[in-house]
Amino acid sequence: MRKLRLTLAVAGAALAAAVLGGQANAAIMANGSFTFAGPGGAATINTSPLTTATSEKFLNATETTGGLTGNLAVANGSAATLNILTIPIPTGVVNPGLTVMVPTTGGVLTFSFNAEELTGPITPTTGTTSGTFNLQFTGNLTGDTSNTFTTGTLGSSVATASLSESCTQTAGSTGSTVSCGDQIFTPSSIPPLVPEPASLALLGSALVGFGAFRWRRNAG
Repeated sequence: MRKLRLTLAVAGAALAAAVLGGQANAAIMANGSFTFAGPGGAATINTSPLTTATSEKFLNATETTGGLTGNLAVANGSAATLNILTIPIPTGVVNPGLTVMVPTTGGVLTFSFNAEELTGPITPTTGTTSGTFNLQFTGNLTGDTSNTFTTGTLGSSVATASLSESCTQTAGSTGSTVSCGDQIFTPSSIPPLVPEPASLALLGSALVGFGAFRWRRNAG
């Protein structure tokens, strides 16, 4: 009996160490958000005043970050680099393939957006009304050179991300300059850790041994 107890104690300790070790080494799910805007918040569009016919927005190559919440560790004032400088302003969902790379503590975060949507109608700019439009991008956190965050799956979750953009053109504007603010969101929760198969097998072996001992004892 003492030998059995020792065996179960060792198995239990090994299982606990395996699970805790998995928690310590598990990649962290990114959570929170940050904002960015171009120098002075300025961008241009393919028409002079904003109208319902406006179909493209032209970006600066870099955007300035700020407004961090959560654990992303993105420094305020760091430069986010964009791979696409012309963004369509769609009437439906398109596939722009927008990539945003942002310096963070110890590395660079890379967000890849593969879908874009115009959320609501364009409000044209008039002599008395400011023009507006809002875009929503969806995709994933696809790279992290700091090895801090998971970019694949953890449990059943994927490192999803979204980018929300709101643009305004001042009433009476005769040029095409617009002011845009963008905010990137990532998941706000960490999924539960799933024990590794080896840990489950270890627990199963201990339980089987315990069952066999009870059977022999009862049979005797």
